[in-house]
Amino acid sequence: MNLEIHYTPPNQSRQVVPVRDRLMIGSLLSNEVVIRAPGVEPIHAMIEVLENGIHILTDLGSQSGVYLNGQKV
Repeated sequence: MNLEIHYTPPNQSRQVVPVRDRLMIGSLLSNEVVIRAPGVEPIHAMIEVLENGIHILTDLGSQSGVYLNGQKV
């Protein structure tokens, strides 16, 4: 199963980013998903795809946390 992240940055058009082996999320421009908003750390979270197809979302020590479908990870 292929996973894609769909998001809309402020004042920009909708972005679609495929998740391959690993995807980094945060406010730094070097991340695959860049979110420049209050509460988003420079390196906020990571999604990993394991060999068996399982996807893992990890909070990388952010102060505001990471939520998936409204539930804190």
